Amino acid sequence: MRPLTAILNKLPQAQHGFREAISLHVQPLEQERSRVWMLLALTNFEQTDEELRSFQDRIFLQDKPILENQAPKRLPLDPGAERSMPCDRLSVAYRRYLRDMGLRYGVIDPQETADAKAREEETGSIDHAHTGIAGNAANHG
Repeated sequence: MRPLTAILNKLPQAQHGFREAISLHVQPLEQERSRVWMLLALTNFEQTDEELRSFQDRIFLQDKPILENQAPKRLPLDPGAERSMPCDRLSVAYRRYLRDMGLRYGVIDPQETADAKAREEETGSIDHAHTGIAGNAANHG
């Protein structure tokens, strides 16, 4: 498993014995900005390349506003930085994996979260940029 790669494998019902895959590869450009490269391995021979590309663009572009408005921009690795629910188990495990790997680029280090919480206790105000706590419903952890 690589922290900047995701692969979705699927077994198409119409073509027994074949597998399809969508592979996403994230290229960090800055701490809070990335480019995503997508590779498709499909067995759909009925649609043109342009039709397949248009369909994939439509699906993936639905997530774009959510990703662009995510707060905080960097991924908090402190398990207590956000409230998690049972459906967040995979995300929590992924963040633990990144923390255990020592990843520091593009993430909020757990020490930053601890420092922000200490400042919050001293001042009574929340530093959303470093705690990972946000009022964004799409940000569950």
